[in-house]
Amino acid sequence: MDLDIGESIVQQIRDIVIGSNGDRFTIIPYCVTAQFQAWYSQLSDLGITVYGELLEWTAKYGHKGILHRHVSCLDKPCLIEEIAPHVQVSWSLSWCPAFAPYFR
Repeated sequence: MDLDIGESIVQQIRDIVIGSNGDRFTIIPYCVTAQFQAWYSQLSDLGITVYGELLEWTAKYGHKGILHRHVSCLDKPCLIEEIAPHVQVSWSLSWCPAFAPYFR
């Protein structure tokens, strides 16, 4: 969907917000992506809030690496292991594109 948001839609959103007599607006993206950031940044001067993660957070933690070690660095603990070492995490791996041929 973010790829479909062009200048005309951004302008429509801008017009609605400006003409709203001070109402507050929140955008709730399905997922924060670079494409979302690109069109949303054009509205940042309007005080619209975003309910969701920052792009940087999504890039770092927006996968199962929070719960599982990544196959490319098995010696590096997952996030849960780092912040709560007393929590027992089941041993498994997060997805790696190299696995794709095995699931066709």
